[in-house]
Amino acid sequence: MIDAAPGAINVIPGAEVFSLDVRAPAAARSKAIKAITDAIHGIARKRGVAVRIETVYAAEGCDLSPKIMDALENAIAAHGLRPHRLPSARAMTPWR
Repeated sequence: MIDAAPGAINVIPGAEVFSLDVRAPAAARSKAIKAITDAIHGIARKRGVAVRIETVYAAEGCDLSPKIMDALENAIAAHGLRPHRLPSARAMTPWR
């Protein structure tokens, strides 16, 4: 999601709001989030703008049923596409 205010044509926005969904195993996710936030703060400092980073939602990952993952992967491949497995959020799956 990205929101550029005031959202008018040919106007440089005065404010930006956007969200990121960072999915990875816990250790890699923490490392990625730190790298992303460090980069954002560095860019803001360089450009002389204010930045505020807020975590809206965070959940530990868990594995989705291997049978379901295999079925989805096979269905995607059957359409000539290359499947890519992402870690699942525990809140999004009934398998615990």
